[in-house]
Amino acid sequence: MARYVTLGPLFSGYAVRADFSGLDRNPVIDISPFVKGRYPFKVGKKKAEIYGLFQIGFTMVFLRSSTGATDQFGPGWNVGLTPGFQILLGRHFGLVTELGWLRTQGNFDGGNLILNQGVWRIGFAF
Repeated sequence: MARYVTLGPLFSGYAVRADFSGLDRNPVIDISPFVKGRYPFKVGKKKAEIYGLFQIGFTMVFLRSSTGATDQFGPGWNVGLTPGFQILLGRHFGLVTELGWLRTQGNFDGGNLILNQGVWRIGFAF
């Protein structure tokens, strides 16, 4: 079963524009455990896999005001489903790309910031 299912942590950082009239981008950080169903195979001599990843975890949203008002921090949650592809270039290093869906919610005193978004991740695997 471990050959076809893995568990691990996922850390994502990105910026969103929650206030379209302002110029500031608002940083978002997701920290999520994930479960990944995978199918490993070889590309030449390199190990590769296609997979489907399900994440659910903690989100930190930082709203920065372009008007000089007080900045806000909104803790929240995220959930996502992303199919992907990974190829190992070395024994413990590889490249990853994923294309899927992510819902992120930051909770604030005046309401919630809710993002339903298509995601395309490109990154490194260690």
